[in-house]
Amino acid sequence: MPSPRPSASWRRWGSSTAGVPRRRAERYGIGDDAWFQAIMASARIDTRIAAASARSAQALGPDMPAGARLENLSQFLHHVTEDLVRSAEHWRRVCFPRSAGRPGSVPRAVSPAGRRGRRRDGVRRAG
Repeated sequence: MPSPRPSASWRRWGSSTAGVPRRRAERYGIGDDAWFQAIMASARIDTRIAAASARSAQALGPDMPAGARLENLSQFLHHVTEDLVRSAEHWRRVCFPRSAGRPGSVPRAVSPAGRRGRRRDGVRRAG
């Protein structure tokens, strides 16, 4: 059975790095609008689920209990998703007024240096 203690080489590595990123992949941060992009991705998925629920409710018929539940689910998801998207867009305009008009852009508040230090996908390098 292997020892529960870390090996000597692992301890040496841990003490020599002291939390400093060693690999290139560890030097990248997440852009300030990642939360907005995540909400929009979730909204797209919820919209698909709402549409599938509406189609299934239509196929079953509104007089069937399962059809009525699916129709309620569809309407609920549609309204909640619409409210969530509207709210996210509003708060994006409030928090990052310069970037709100440009879809997929990284807010200026991230770095006054402009695009320097960022990859093509908008993620900026830390450090």
